[in-house]
Amino acid sequence: MRPDIITLAKPIGGGLPLGAVLMSEAVAENIKPGDHGTTFGGNPVALSVARVMIPIVSDAKFLAGVRRKGELLRKLLGAVKSANIAQIRGKGLWNCVVVKEKSGDIIAALRKNGLLTVRGGAEGVRFLPPLTVSEGEIRKAVAIFRKVMRG
Repeated sequence: MRPDIITLAKPIGGGLPLGAVLMSEAVAENIKPGDHGTTFGGNPVALSVARVMIPIVSDAKFLAGVRRKGELLRKLLGAVKSANIAQIRGKGLWNCVVVKEKSGDIIAALRKNGLLTVRGGAEGVRFLPPLTVSEGEIRKAVAIFRKVMRG
């Protein structure tokens, strides 16, 4: 089954605010100017970056590397032993460690130790590295997480 509409943003702008909407011909035939809008619409700088980024993030070798790094991140997060970890969920490089308490103190401790993460709900610690993250950076991030989770 193919979706009628897909929205995307983060990788195509290479860090600049840029989004895109991909749609089937059936949907496109029924949309008129003014039916949709965006806060991440194109501008000359962001679109110039997209012309470079889209071929990079579409490359099969690059995507295989992203998948491999996502698997490494999930494997290493899964190896962290802590009674406070309830669940690890996500896909690819987007992962959330669900803890058994509010995550704010953990996120603050991670930041104090040099790792920036964000909340994923009240009990989630989200790991959202860039597609260009290195395996070494993944290992370092999880080492900091392991240290904090041991308290």
